[in-house]
Amino acid sequence: MASTLCMTACGNSIPDMTQEQEGLVAQYAAGTLLEHLNESGTRLVDTSKPKEEPTLADAAAVTPEPTLGVSDNDMEADTAPESGMENKETAQVSATQLLQIEPLTVAYTGYEICDSYPEQGGEDLYFSMEAGTGKKLLVLQVAVTNPGQEQVEFDTLHKQNIKYRVMLNGTDRHQVMLTMLDNDFSAMDIMIDPGETMQTVLLAEVSEETAQQITSVDLVIRSDSDEVTLTP
Repeated sequence: MASTLCMTACGNSIPDMTQEQEGLVAQYAAGTLLEHLNESGTRLVDTSKPKEEPTLADAAAVTPEPTLGVSDNDMEADTAPESGMENKETAQVSATQLLQIEPLTVAYTGYEICDSYPEQGGEDLYFSMEAGTGKKLLVLQVAVTNPGQEQVEFDTLHKQNIKYRVMLNGTDRHQVMLTMLDNDFSAMDIMIDPGETMQTVLLAEVSEETAQQITSVDLVIRSDSDEVTLTP
């Protein structure tokens, strides 16, 4: 470019320039040429400025704002069916199904509050339970019936995952006592004849003050996955 400019001068002699001056003239000529090309809409890329990398601020400007209070995991959980909860609400499990003693039937028939069970003085009395000081025994009566035509095994002794609770007044739960009574519902392993009904019991111990405030007594039978509440 410097040579071209020198050759197009108006007949004047070419002045002598140092190497530094020739460089300045070449730089000026290149800048003028680039300006002319930019004004004429050239598609040449201007490499005089370094390419700017996108910043975090630019990314935030185009990123949609998430819904407040809801994360991606929360949204997935909301759309996924809650199968466990649905089964809890819809499944109707009977006590015999939970205990796996079909076709036997179980009926919670009532309860009594006493100081000892069975009553002292009865014949064939091998074992009895007495309430502690300031306590009362709560005896729940449960009838087990075989309505079929064949003998059926009634086995709760080997059901290790079953738990029994006494629920007082709809909210207060008490653990059932483990006894050596031969008619303890939670520790039976016996064959029941066709048409036979066996009377069994479950015992819990409560304070005398609690015993005076009882308005309702429910029997709760629980397994690892289900729960059944029986009312007299």
